[in-house]
Amino acid sequence: MGEKLNDMLTRLEEAFDRERSFTSDAAHELRTPLAGARAAFEVALSRSREAPEYAETIRDGLAVILQMQGMVESLLTLARLDTRQVAVDRQEVDLTQLARSCWAELAGRADDRRLRLEDRLPDRLVVSTDRPCLLLALRNLLDNAVTYADAGGLVRLEAQADQTGVELTIANTGCALAPTNLPRVFDPFWRGDAARSDTGQHWGLGLSLVQRALAAVGGTAVATIEPPATFTVRVRLGPCP
Repeated sequence: MGEKLNDMLTRLEEAFDRERSFTSDAAHELRTPLAGARAAFEVALSRSREAPEYAETIRDGLAVILQMQGMVESLLTLARLDTRQVAVDRQEVDLTQLARSCWAELAGRADDRRLRLEDRLPDRLVVSTDRPCLLLALRNLLDNAVTYADAGGLVRLEAQADQTGVELTIANTGCALAPTNLPRVFDPFWRGDAARSDTGQHWGLGLSLVQRALAAVGGTAVATIEPPATFTVRVRLGPCP
């Protein structure tokens, strides 16, 4: 009984530590853009200016607000997934079609970075799952791949089904992470290299959302590094209908 009690207290302490860390990270991520917006407005108000200068400051402030809004919405989604407030509606979803449509949304950015797509998906692969949760996971996985692949690199998509379910693989070259960092890639706000320290559209929440969204439908995501430097996430979903 004493051992069980100690184990429970240890888990509680770890949970409290994670909560304190999460709160601190969220405050830091919000403080940086707020400080930038405040400084811009204070400079604009320090003396009289022409209308175009005020308009430019307002545009810059609006951009910061939109970034923070995106972060807050991601945090709310993360909280709803963690507390199981997201209704799961299982239906037949063509994984191939959904993954390709998500890639189409990112094709412009991929072209700008001269990324090549290696599409090994089958013509059709139907899974029984919640479409919004799967869509959330796919968008964030592909966004992560396009963002952190090396310029001129490769993004690979492949999927296969067996008797136990479906495995989807999304991989990108140019990984700068150390293997020892892999257990942390799904932690909220965690960034493992210089690129991931950028503020703005990416706050280190994407892979956390992937993990929570898949967990809501009974799926999993595992990250590995394939030699020499390919970051790979393997998604497992339930049996095909």
